[in-house]
Amino acid sequence: MSGSAADEFVRLWRSGACDAAAHDELAELLRHCPLSGRMIHGFPDDAGFGRLLSSDEWKRLSWVFGPEALPGFLGRSARDICLQLGFGERWLNAKLAAGKLFKLALFPSDSADARLATWDGVEHLLREYYPEVWGSKVEAHWGRIRSTPFSELEAEAGYSMLEVNLVGRCDHATGESRDDRYVSLQRLLRREGTMPQVRQFLWDEIGLKDLFSGTGRTVDDGGALGPPEFLCRNLPLAEMHGAVVVDVSPGRGATSRQ
Repeated sequence: MSGSAADEFVRLWRSGACDAAAHDELAELLRHCPLSGRMIHGFPDDAGFGRLLSSDEWKRLSWVFGPEALPGFLGRSARDICLQLGFGERWLNAKLAAGKLFKLALFPSDSADARLATWDGVEHLLREYYPEVWGSKVEAHWGRIRSTPFSELEAEAGYSMLEVNLVGRCDHATGESRDDRYVSLQRLLRREGTMPQVRQFLWDEIGLKDLFSGTGRTVDDGGALGPPEFLCRNLPLAEMHGAVVVDVSPGRGATSRQ
């Protein structure tokens, strides 16, 4: 039953139907088997692409959506879904231009022990999964980071945190970024842990983008709240019972649901 639930959603989504009958069918499907998922992105030669929830094997946590997001997917393209999930158009276009591919993963919600991505939820996960930097680097700035608009924190840093994040970890010899302002876990451990360094770490290592609201809901480029968003451990897809993964094409202007 659970394995076919994800397949049935993919069939319904690919049909393009978004009328009342389609929503009724989805509601019945989710009543029997609540589904969660993730829009996976990675390069074809990434060892973790299509194998892990997050393609980057160094990631300890992955962003996932819950069943509340799925009604909003009906009748929408893969690109629309990415933007609804808070990827941000500039980020999405940059990743596509760099050659990243995308896959939609769906699985029964009980396959992942996900936590709602509020500020409190993220704090819990930082304490649990990043103890080596929580008390020594992150905690001192946490109250200010969660209570201050991102634009103010970025202005204090004096550079575009998005531009730094987009550089990525492209030095294959070290597994680090060419931009010294990019803050991986290893770099944060070696550094003082200033507020800009900690906020950049939260983006580069965890994925707390400029659009992160801390409300537990996604936010699009226009500031509109989307469905609930969650974080869970970066799991191997093979360990998630009933998981289904399909290739999608979220290119500019794309309308395909394939």
